[in-house]
Amino acid sequence: KQPAGLVMAAESVLLSVCLLAGVLVYHHVLALGHCTSTGVYLNDDFDTSTSINSTYWSSSSGVLVQQACTTSSSGAVLAGNVLVFGATGDTSRHLTSKSLSLKNADVITFDAAACPYPATTATITVRLAYSSDSGKTYQTIRYFTVSKGGPGAHVVVNVTAAMKASSVHLRIEQNSSFSGQGSQAWALDNIAVLGKGPQEIEEDFDDVTPCNLLGQSRGVYKTYCSSSFKALVFSGQTTSSVGHFVTSVPLFIPHTGLAPVSYPIFSEEFEPIPAIPGAKWASITGGRISIPECGNIDTTGAGYAAYFNQSGTRSIRTQSLDLTKARSLSFRVRIGGGGLCETADSGEDVVVEYQVQGGLFTQLVKLAYNGYTTAQTVNVNLPSAALTNATFLRWRQLSNSGTGTDEWAIDHIRVTDTAVSPTGIIFSESFDTAPTIGGTKWASISGGVFKIPDCGSIDLSGASSLAAFFQQTGTRSIQTQRLNLVNARTLSFRVRIGGTSSSSCETADVNEDVVVEYQPSGNSSYTRLKLLAYNGYLTPTTVTISLPGAARTAATAIRWRQLQNSGSNLDEWAIDTIVISGSATSPSVPLPTAAPTLTTIFSDNFDTSTVPGTKWAAISGGSLMTPECGSIDLSGFSSRAAFFSGSATSRYIRTVALDLSSAQSLSFRIRIGGTSSSSLCETADIGDDVVVEYKLAGSSSFIQLMLLAYNGYTTAKPVTISIPTAAKTSSTVLQWRQLKHNGANLDEWALDHVAITGYVGTGSPSGSTNIFSEDFY
Repeated sequence: KQPAGLVMAAESVLLSVCLLAGVLVYHHVLALGHCTSTGVYLNDDFDTSTSINSTYWSSSSGVLVQQACTTSSSGAVLAGNVLVFGATGDTSRHLTSKSLSLKNADVITFDAAACPYPATTATITVRLAYSSDSGKTYQTIRYFTVSKGGPGAHVVVNVTAAMKASSVHLRIEQNSSFSGQGSQAWALDNIAVLGKGPQEIEEDFDDVTPCNLLGQSRGVYKTYCSSSFKALVFSGQTTSSVGHFVTSVPLFIPHTGLAPVSYPIFSEEFEPIPAIPGAKWASITGGRISIPECGNIDTTGAGYAAYFNQSGTRSIRTQSLDLTKARSLSFRVRIGGGGLCETADSGEDVVVEYQVQGGLFTQLVKLAYNGYTTAQTVNVNLPSAALTNATFLRWRQLSNSGTGTDEWAIDHIRVTDTAVSPTGIIFSESFDTAPTIGGTKWASISGGVFKIPDCGSIDLSGASSLAAFFQQTGTRSIQTQRLNLVNARTLSFRVRIGGTSSSSCETADVNEDVVVEYQPSGNSSYTRLKLLAYNGYLTPTTVTISLPGAARTAATAIRWRQLQNSGSNLDEWAIDTIVISGSATSPSVPLPTAAPTLTTIFSDNFDTSTVPGTKWAAISGGSLMTPECGSIDLSGFSSRAAFFSGSATSRYIRTVALDLSSAQSLSFRIRIGGTSSSSLCETADIGDDVVVEYKLAGSSSFIQLMLLAYNGYTTAKPVTISIPTAAKTSSTVLQWRQLKHNGANLDEWALDHVAITGYVGTGSPSGSTNIFSEDFY
């Protein structure tokens, strides 16, 4: 029986076992997987010495190698010596590695558990971080928690592309507070950094080989079971509370079951703007890296993309890529779209192509000119002919009508070693022209019309655009015709319900929610997909819903319906930009439930922002205004921000408690001080940094997420932070705070475009999970 923490995911395992007089004997274990004797970059179980191994570790504080202070029955296996954090009275607790080459590493793994000391009373938060600048700054990889009496943590973390460098320092540090020796103590064991290896693993217990399975063992090796060969024998009683066991050396065997890990081979977000030509890209023609004029096509970041609107050839080509281990390509794309981006014409399609060194370009996929008028994610499985060590990828528009026409953009490009289900658009509606009721798409509409909503367009581009707008008395609903959704996976749309006090749409009241429902084939009743709360969509918001299996029939109708309203021109609502996505072709086997989708379900333009208010609890040393040294808004127009120039001892802005249980990332725009040419905002001095922090319910102290250096943001920049697990609670407060300043109108700083986004789909709450946004308008 394996201990619960043993990670071993081989494709097959053979065991020769015999049972004699109550003695269990294992002989000849064969695991058909990968041996990592040449792929172990760090491996320390702290059992070889009572001192910290200087081969791997450069510095530490508050730690000692001791006998295991805990034995966890689930989640992690700690045995023999462990590294105890809190064994000394030091004021900090950390372990920092020497410089490691992680170019070929794939995972970091270790076990941790809280020590059962009387002074260990609360959940302990630990930070895993890395530095690629010789330890000057550390980037968070992830947070994890352990608690007294709870299961230990077996942590497995992917080594990202940013970490795959020739000189990387790893750091494990206690993030939660403690008060002296033994307080909030915890133990670390079995830490390893592993990469892929080519061999099989075999163990017959007869000799020691570089590729054997032996790690820790409570058994003995001797001849048994009428065999002339040695075996691993378990017999008699043991004083260990763990019992009889044997663990393997660290193994990296890619899992082939329900949740394969995807390893990025190539990725591009265009933030920061890459050099072209440069390390990733060979050329770009007819376009530039910028925010598309008709709006962001990605769900994260500041919105930069490869955007094409110039005359002549329009294309972008990568440098030669090693795709020998690649399996799929995914990216976001929009072609045309109306509004500020002109609708593309027939023949103005975009093709994705590949070229093997010395050969011609071969088409991977053709994106129809009229199929991507709203931003969509495209997944493509790469053919074997493209999987070489010198492959170029190219995106190219077949034709265009000249400068400022037929624009298109790509973003969020990924090449990974995991196959995907090719995606396609099954149904789309942008209401650019009023559709025919009773036609191919729509069966009925009640209480509404197709027009530009009275309180403004809800189109992603921000341009004036028709929508399905509901303001009449009586029943308000719209229903599609019966659609073939057998291969569908997600439904997305834009919605607004009611409005703010400054808009032309009256604020909706309690129970005036909108529901999204489906009616499957052969059924006369409707089933609810999602309820859109009356007060949660005061500004236009994108909603994405994973379609359940029961909705994926050959004749399913989708309906949007308001539960009640107070009469004509009251409690108005609108929907637009509807897309149902799924497999482009009928799969030979059922596709898995749609992968989690990062999206936005709540937003607020804050036309009348107030502090305190529904989102912000407090502000000190600042106010909501256009910064004196200019707007930091993406558009470049004068725009309000949270601007701090006051004389108050502390300058900060703090949110109300937020539900971040499904959050993934926090993004914002910031500027600290100014440049020598900016006389209105004085250049900040050493120590005038700004920190981003979070605080949990019941706690009076904040935990740092990120430090923004005083001299690193003299011009406005976008920042995106991954939200750690420890901050993902139903009641988390966020705070931006300047560590110090020199008085009124000195060391000023400004904050804008704050947004928190989250995932929907498998393993997440159904429906969209954008949690918070603020533009300070």
